Amino acid sequence: MPKRRCDTCRLIVKFDPARSPAAVYLLAATPTAPIYEKIPPGERVKPDSAGEVQVAFKHLGIGYGCGIRWTDS
Repeated sequence: MPKRRCDTCRLIVKFDPARSPAAVYLLAATPTAPIYEKIPPGERVKPDSAGEVQVAFKHLGIGYGCGIRWTDS
């Protein structure tokens, strides 16, 4: 969640392919409160065959969450 101007952000998260999370959610310009919901708003994404999730964001809004969130299996 940016506290000051951020034009671009690239995020790579690597999971152990043998222990993939139950679900991974993309958070883009998300207000704070929904980030902590049991099932957050946002598109569901899957790690690739190497266990990675790669996302990029542009023109991030100050005070809004951008990133990924996952739930354990």
